[in-house]
Amino acid sequence: MARLITTVFDNKLGTNHNSNAYMYSGAGQRIRQVDGGCSYLTNRYDIEGELIFANRYEFRGITRRNQEQFSSAYHASGNLNCRTNEDVVLKLTRDSENQSSTMAVTGTLTVTGKTTSIATKMTVNSTSLPATSPLADGSFALRGASFTCGLNTLNAVARDALGTKATNILSITSSSNASFA
Repeated sequence: MARLITTVFDNKLGTNHNSNAYMYSGAGQRIRQVDGGCSYLTNRYDIEGELIFANRYEFRGITRRNQEQFSSAYHASGNLNCRTNEDVVLKLTRDSENQSSTMAVTGTLTVTGKTTSIATKMTVNSTSLPATSPLADGSFALRGASFTCGLNTLNAVARDALGTKATNILSITSSSNASFA
């Protein structure tokens, strides 16, 4: 079976703008993706072939990209049981027929952004949160933003050393619990 090994994106001048390389396991599962020298993604699978971890790191593997840390756990029957996205946990419970019956969401959000120059101060809703250092591609991640059931508005602001400000406003409606019929 043929698999995608490389993608190259050229700009208008015909020079390389971005490229990706892919590696696969013997079972044909994508286990690594390298993005143009800035970062790489590593995937791990369980014995059944289900994706259980997808983690992205800066190219040298030292800095975790907090906005790209995913894990999943499956019930013995192969149904999704739990999924995390950094600090947010989605947990499903099963009924007597092994069908998803309820879902609970807990944790805090990781808010991400990207600036054209390196951001030196970042806030969400006027609160400075623990931040990763600006990453090689100019993106950053702020961990620990709380959310509640209902409408949430996140006002993310990043400033560079010259005081230039970038603002992003996101409104999301969250349900901390759900039932399935």
